[in-house]
Amino acid sequence: MKLIHLTLLLIGWPIALSRADNQIPQPSALNLVEEPRLLQAIESAQKAVEKAPGKAAGWGQLGKVYHIHGWEAEAAQCYRRAAEIDPTEFRWLYYLGMITHKTDPQEAEVVLLTRKSPPPNNRSLRPHLRLSVSDCGLRF
Repeated sequence: MKLIHLTLLLIGWPIALSRADNQIPQPSALNLVEEPRLLQAIESAQKAVEKAPGKAAGWGQLGKVYHIHGWEAEAAQCYRRAAEIDPTEFRWLYYLGMITHKTDPQEAEVVLLTRKSPPPNNRSLRPHLRLSVSDCGLRF
């Protein structure tokens, strides 16, 4: 009987974790938004994540919508999830590092220095990485 419970626990645990990872953060002030275009942008980005929770681009876009409107904690959660899904995409770490620097400089250092150099096809991002790292008082 213990083996059955242990097996069910081991099978169910990853499923429960994946559902928790895909929980879409909801800004607390979302119910105060009255601008129709903003509500539409939020709804569209959230639906994209619901439709394809395994796609980093959807999480990143939702993070950008939240970030632009000042919901940085929720944006950071989205960028973090996007970076977990696609760790080769530099932008999500960059955005996450820039938000995180405001509240936790040590974590920002870890985030920004996780990828010291952009992938070869993104050499144009190197100046942005250098600037973000130096803005945070770090050395590249």
